[in-house]
Amino acid sequence: MMVDQYNSQRRGLQQSVDMAFRHTAFNEFAAGIEEAHGWVHGIIGGGWNGKSAEGHMWPLEYSSYEPLFWLHHT
Repeated sequence: MMVDQYNSQRRGLQQSVDMAFRHTAFNEFAAGIEEAHGWVHGIIGGGWNGKSAEGHMWPLEYSSYEPLFWLHHT
């Protein structure tokens, strides 16, 4: 379930965003935000199984069919 996956990975996501905002160079900031952005893709719809993402928003072939994909990118 997405809520369980988010709760189990919330600390890492928060730390990733925190580190991004501590960078002073734009490229480093952008890379940090992109990492957090990727975490959300992996968490929604299934989460992380220890090796790869199982969520519906991870595979490029069908991630845009997930309604939360559009909310995430808005």
